[in-house]
Amino acid sequence: MSIPVRSVDVARLLASYPHVERCGQCCEYADEYLASHPAAVVLVAVLNHHDSAHLSDRLSPRAACF
Repeated sequence: MSIPVRSVDVARLLASYPHVERCGQCCEYADEYLASHPAAVVLVAVLNHHDSAHLSDRLSPRAACF
């Protein structure tokens, strides 16, 4: 079993949410958007992404609005 590598920024962002921090898909999602969006916006989107079983992507350019 491999352990996913997380950036320091993603680890810092998700540190208060260990169940999300252990989710590889959510860490990748956060890493994808952190460079182009404020951290607070990415955090809300990641939590929504996790709670929606990875079906919701609020930050996608195809999303209606955030």
